[in-house]
Amino acid sequence: MDFDIKRELGQPAVEIRPPVRLKTELVRRDAPDIRTVLIHKGLMVMLDRAITTPDRIIGTLQIAPERCIGYGFVKQEDLMLRGVDLIEMAAQLLGMWGARFDELFEKRTAFVLAETGAARFYRPVRTGETVAMEISAENIRVKRITTSGRFIIVGRDFAAKVDEEVRANISEIVLISTA
Repeated sequence: MDFDIKRELGQPAVEIRPPVRLKTELVRRDAPDIRTVLIHKGLMVMLDRAITTPDRIIGTLQIAPERCIGYGFVKQEDLMLRGVDLIEMAAQLLGMWGARFDELFEKRTAFVLAETGAARFYRPVRTGETVAMEISAENIRVKRITTSGRFIIVGRDFAAKVDEEVRANISEIVLISTA
């Protein structure tokens, strides 16, 4: 992967419309299936489940103590997920949405995080809690850069919730394909 992300994002792009089946399809993917879609391995996978409906995608993650390594100076019950992991979770959720597009999935296109917008954290997500990240389909755009053929997936207005309480909002995630 040797390309200039900033230059690529500035190139003209055309929006790719979702296949018709996406307008009616309900897809539920659990951890083993998610690992076949994402390039991440082990604890780097920030989704236990992803449910896609025609109007939104929701991903969940049960927070285990090993996900909070690095906070060894606090008591076990005080361990919390790092905020940056919620940003990564949003990026992976957006990648799962992209996997629904035949053009992207058939080519086994890998994506990298190109940009993030503002992230606001209201309350920590702690060990033992399950965080649900969601984004509305109307806030997702898939585009193809006309000059290089690379794909861009843009998602806006992600919400991370625990028991319906919003713990974080992420204004934007931009992914770009490596080829």
